[in-house]
Amino acid sequence: MKDFTSYRWIMLALAFVTAFTLHLLLFSYSLLIPSVKLEMNLSHAQAGLIFSTSILTIVSLRLPWGILSDRIGFAATMKIAVIFIALSGLYRGFASSYEALLVSQLFLGVGFAAILPCLPKLVHAWFERKLGFSTGVYAMGFPVGEIAALSLTPYLLTLTGTWRGAFQLFGVLGLIVSGLWWTLGKESSTSGREPSDWEKRSNVPLKDGLVAVLKVRETWILVGLCISAMGIYDTLITWLPYTLEVRGMEPESAGLTASLLPLGFLFSGPIVGVLSDKLGSRKPFILIFGLISGPIILSVGLVSGISLGIMAFLTGFSVAGILTMVLTIPTEHPGTSAYIGSSMGLISSLGNLGPLVIPIAVGHIIDIANSIVYAMVMLAIIAETAFTLGMLLKESRATNDRR
Repeated sequence: MKDFTSYRWIMLALAFVTAFTLHLLLFSYSLLIPSVKLEMNLSHAQAGLIFSTSILTIVSLRLPWGILSDRIGFAATMKIAVIFIALSGLYRGFASSYEALLVSQLFLGVGFAAILPCLPKLVHAWFERKLGFSTGVYAMGFPVGEIAALSLTPYLLTLTGTWRGAFQLFGVLGLIVSGLWWTLGKESSTSGREPSDWEKRSNVPLKDGLVAVLKVRETWILVGLCISAMGIYDTLITWLPYTLEVRGMEPESAGLTASLLPLGFLFSGPIVGVLSDKLGSRKPFILIFGLISGPIILSVGLVSGISLGIMAFLTGFSVAGILTMVLTIPTEHPGTSAYIGSSMGLISSLGNLGPLVIPIAVGHIIDIANSIVYAMVMLAIIAETAFTLGMLLKESRATNDRR
């Protein structure tokens, strides 16, 4: 029992590092676009396709990875996935052509697609009675990775003198994470403790379980919440710096203000996770953040100065709070907890429709109206759907049993 208790913190740290690496490698490219575009003489569309290739692969393969993790376990699945991450992440730094860079991004997405189905299974296996807390801790890795990408990439570009050098250094991190998974990653042992409900039911035939997940009403409510939360967050990360510069803000100030979004995300995960564990309920947090996120997001397009920074932080905090609950609920809901990988693969895969579609819609609105205000109105309306969906959500009995 003592070994189980101590080792689970190692596994939680590994989950955090994995989430951190995902967003560091993904979003470091955004700051290298000018260099890549200039050297390879690319159009804006071609440069954008390099990033989108990874996203499209992630969306399409999350469910298959989730099904595999339910079959062979999260540890074995991640050990396969990190091979793709390590090799493709490093290969980006040696790509000699546009086509080679696209291929490396594609295989990077192949590996990354396994992360969200597997990490919820990890925290369920090792932190069954602290699901909100542990989910919040590993979710912190995503915004920390974004902040690191935004802050470190320009320095690495200067240090190495080329975008390839920056990719090569980031690729080394992928190799390290791969080594950590092969060295430390493992399923939890039931030695010294009673098997959990999930472990007792995990021998249910895979096909029957997947069909059962599709029939769970809460699965589709969580899909809607995921589309809303992920779509809003990624859209603001994409467009907020640009729109602030259009409003007359200096690029440095615009970047600093936009960085308050992931900072809000950073604080939200563990705080909301711990509070929901103590309360023994997830639904109230979805309702509260769903209700207040709309007005907060709308204010981002209307206020300036210190108030703008505060609203950006609160936007990241509230949206991340919803997302933390979305990642937690499938690990404890009676209809999905035996098939966490499949349910999270489905929810996060369809949830990425938000990041794919909403940023494009915002761009069109800005083109037509020549103003960020109308775009913020649309995002505020989308945010309020979280409150409506939260009202339809039934609290999991498994959640209340942990009080």
